[in-house]
Amino acid sequence: MKNEENMTEQITNDFLAQFNSLNSSGILEKNKELQHENRQLHRLIDDSAALLLITSADSMFEFISTKFLDYFLPQFMAFIIHPPRENSILQYCYKNIGRVSDRIDDENYKSLHKYFDNGNNDNEFDRITEIIPLENFTQDFLDMKPLLVFPLKGIDGIYGFAIFSEKLTRNNYTSAEIDYITHMFSILSVMIQNDMHYKIYLTDPKTGLYTYDYFINKLEETTAIVGRYNHTAGLIMIDIDFFRKFNEKWGHLAGDKLLITISAAMSVVLRKEDCLCRFGGDEFAVLVPETDATSLMTLAERLREIVSKTEIKVNGQALSVTISLGACLITADENAKPKNLLDRAKKVLYFAKMNGRNCSVLFPDGLLRRAAVHLGISGIEIFAPKLTTIQTQQN
Repeated sequence: MKNEENMTEQITNDFLAQFNSLNSSGILEKNKELQHENRQLHRLIDDSAALLLITSADSMFEFISTKFLDYFLPQFMAFIIHPPRENSILQYCYKNIGRVSDRIDDENYKSLHKYFDNGNNDNEFDRITEIIPLENFTQDFLDMKPLLVFPLKGIDGIYGFAIFSEKLTRNNYTSAEIDYITHMFSILSVMIQNDMHYKIYLTDPKTGLYTYDYFINKLEETTAIVGRYNHTAGLIMIDIDFFRKFNEKWGHLAGDKLLITISAAMSVVLRKEDCLCRFGGDEFAVLVPETDATSLMTLAERLREIVSKTEIKVNGQALSVTISLGACLITADENAKPKNLLDRAKKVLYFAKMNGRNCSVLFPDGLLRRAAVHLGISGIEIFAPKLTTIQTQQN
């Protein structure tokens, strides 16, 4: 028994001696560091792989901001992005781990852009201000106590920045954390620019609305979904009343301004899932998923009303226009092909223009349409100022 106790004590002493020897040599500490680095490497690989699966810019920023806020706890963090062909700068700002509506003055973006555009690569804000003096930055930006700045670089150069203040914990950013941020941003930079260029391909350069080609693809998708699941959707064709005369009187620059202004106005009343496109010239089209006749015409009227109330200033004079709208339901109909649907909407749009303009017209559908076709009669529903009637006219 005593021999066993002595043996146990000897083993324990040997183990402690080995532990103390390893501890004094620094091997154990180095092993802990290697384990920590290994965890960070796995985190970087996992997060990089997850980021590569995300397709939309908003979702990318949401993902990466969540990671940065969780890992680093910055007092303030911001992404400022200047998309191609856009006048405004997009911003995503966070304070104390929460999203805020604060905006960074555009002058700060220009100052940062000047620094990195000249080939400077230091990410520490103190070093940046050695080249770009503090007076080039606004006081509210300086009050945020920026500590680190990382540029977003694409094939066309710098188009945005990520800004970090000190941590809530007051700890410094480690070299591994800076490497993590740098690596994630190298991926994000390319993916964001790809997303923005894809949107450029899909959007009209003048109005920012979707293009004709994109709209036709969405219309084909919608008709397929409607047919498969027996849903209903809606299509609205829109034409600006007397747009040619407007251009002749006020000039094409005023006409362009009008197109941009009413495009923005119509976008306000649409749902996120609705698709508004510039169909060509002064024509627009709206694709409305999951709707019925009443909701479709309610939307058409909202579009008509908001455009009639929208003004632009030309030579100090307030100008406005009206629009005519032709709508049709998309149902599980054997004839509900994109070409047929566009023909229906255009027919009632033409009817609207021939009956006083500034009104919304719905193409008759279902039993009413089939009866009207059989009898050679077209039933047309008109929604106009102070007018809501059903008219039937002999073809």
